[in-house]
Amino acid sequence: MRSFSQAIRMREEERFHERALLLAGEESIVEKQKDYFEIMDLETKGLSPSARINKIFQYSHSEEVKSQLHEVDAFRFHNQQHAIIQKHDYRILTGRMCSFWYAPENTDQMRIYDRYPLVVIIKRKPDGFVGINFHYLGIRERAELLTHLRDRIAFIHNPEKTALKIKYSELSSKRKYKYFRPAIKDYKKKNIKSRFIFIPEKNWDKAIVLPIEDFRGTIPSRVLWKESKREAIRLASGR
Repeated sequence: MRSFSQAIRMREEERFHERALLLAGEESIVEKQKDYFEIMDLETKGLSPSARINKIFQYSHSEEVKSQLHEVDAFRFHNQQHAIIQKHDYRILTGRMCSFWYAPENTDQMRIYDRYPLVVIIKRKPDGFVGINFHYLGIRERAELLTHLRDRIAFIHNPEKTALKIKYSELSSKRKYKYFRPAIKDYKKKNIKSRFIFIPEKNWDKAIVLPIEDFRGTIPSRVLWKESKREAIRLASGR
């Protein structure tokens, strides 16, 4: 039986020729452009929770985002980050934020799905994992949830591996985490089509601002975000 990492490598090889022409056009961009995270002027360290939330939301509507990041999308972001990362990780690491290429089954039966999730992994499962996909929330709701989750951060000696120590039961028990509900998703190993891009904790606030969601389906993202907010508030109120 092939390991998870071997299966991922084979899927990427299967897609190589199909992506080759597109990658050829992107390589010059990747070589010339800095890491997107490095050019983002968003500093939130030391801010109070409310100030952090407001700072992230205001930045997402800033002229810098409109001028410097207007061409960013999931495809370019993934190409760039895979070119920068020196060592790729195939492990499913709980508490870490990551992005990957996902191709679910039976998409014709789904209202909407995200091909490039931005997920904090909450729980491992034999066939995959459960995680919070921030793309299912609007920017303010992303900022609110991530800011409140930060009180569960477990800092370790290597800052690149800082992770959240959080369980589903804890998310369900506190109202401040209410926005996790519409964003919690199951991901199957067999549907993961790329290596993981693990994002260091220092870039989490920036990552939730980047327009790298790639939704496919029958409803626009703005409708999804409104529905997610209403559903989270309704469930938190017990109605």
